[in-house]
Amino acid sequence: LTVILAIGVLNISKRGGLIRKLSAAETLGSTTLILTDKTGTLTKAELSLENILSIKHIDQTHTPETNIDEDFTLTHDQKELLKIASYNIDATVEKITNEQENWIYSGGPFDTIILKSIYTHSIDISDTSKHVLVLPFNSTNKYSIATHENDHIILGAPDILLQASSLSDEKKLLVENTLTLLSGQGKRLIAVGKKAKEHSDSLSIENLELLGLFVFSDPLRDNISHSIQDIQSKGVDVKIITGDLPGTAKYIAHKVGIDAQDDEILSGSQIKQFTDSELMIVLPKI
Repeated sequence: LTVILAIGVLNISKRGGLIRKLSAAETLGSTTLILTDKTGTLTKAELSLENILSIKHIDQTHTPETNIDEDFTLTHDQKELLKIASYNIDATVEKITNEQENWIYSGGPFDTIILKSIYTHSIDISDTSKHVLVLPFNSTNKYSIATHENDHIILGAPDILLQASSLSDEKKLLVENTLTLLSGQGKRLIAVGKKAKEHSDSLSIENLELLGLFVFSDPLRDNISHSIQDIQSKGVDVKIITGDLPGTAKYIAHKVGIDAQDDEILSGSQIKQFTDSELMIVLPKI
């Protein structure tokens, strides 16, 4: 009898049906909705820097398509934006050999790719030791602030920095159109700006000078579309929760097989405006 049971368990395990706790199967069996993160779950969290856009060069005829790679020569403005961003990153590099491809970078995904790009394009950052991080990035503010000499350097969500910037309404509209275009291509975007330090301890970013945008790509995980479709075929609904722009979320949703329309995407600011009763009416439609 023991041998028969052992063989039975072995056959079940080969089919992926062996579990340690029955409660896990009960929970999974009653699941009707999965809320998933995007970065690192649907995507590989392997960022690559595709473009650096200077705000002053964004106009109605601008189509940002140039890829940044080791063989591409950066403009002076692009190098300057990378150098300014370096004042507000927390990343290090271990130069274990003379070959850059063997160097080991440590830090967050955005920080490390910016630092790697700086070394790839031989940008002098010898004065970055003078900067101090005074406000780390968090999900509430969606930006971080560091001090460098007489300025606050701000890195963060482009829509937040754009809203707080001193740009004219016409220029804001042009930048907003660029954000819509790039996020609609599934790009991840980070804006950089600066503001002169005030005599008080204020960390307000209102009327900051918006300087540029960093454009990143993050490839999907292998077979993730098949996994999502398999889950959906079993009657389980899948929703994406992400800190990226709505256009980026919609692009990734369509790529993995989630049919998300514009009126089915809610931003954090929209959710905050709903009362609890209004939210209960809206959520089933998402």
